[in-house]
Amino acid sequence: TDPPLAGHRFAYSGLGRPDPAVAWLVPDWLILLASSGAALAFGITVVYRPWFRRVPVLVVAAAAVGFLAAVAPAAAPLVAQAALPGCVLAVTAWALRRVLEPAPVAATAPSAIPASSLTRFRDGASLIVDSAVVAGSTATRRRSP
Repeated sequence: TDPPLAGHRFAYSGLGRPDPAVAWLVPDWLILLASSGAALAFGITVVYRPWFRRVPVLVVAAAAVGFLAAVAPAAAPLVAQAALPGCVLAVTAWALRRVLEPAPVAATAPSAIPASSLTRFRDGASLIVDSAVVAGSTATRRRSP
């Protein structure tokens, strides 16, 4: 005999006829290629483009991943597992870049120039004080008797 349906009648009820069910069959290699390729592409971009290492870009990327995981919570662990090879390759690319490329040399200021606001390199108008004030000032020139 059939089980009683009185308890679950309202859970699946609706108006009109239901739409036909559609099943998507996706091969495993395509899921692996899409998620691992996307992770690898993003990781390589972060490694070789400094603009993508900025905090707002990484926050937007993390928010997008979180949103996609919230939209499809059943598929999120499968996609994350399929993205692992791309993540491993991106981390390997980062490590190889750190090891094989020399560290950038920091630009230093020449030590022969004193760092003082009172230093004047040539006679002329100051960048701080207007030239009319400099011309009329007696504090910067020696008075003649």
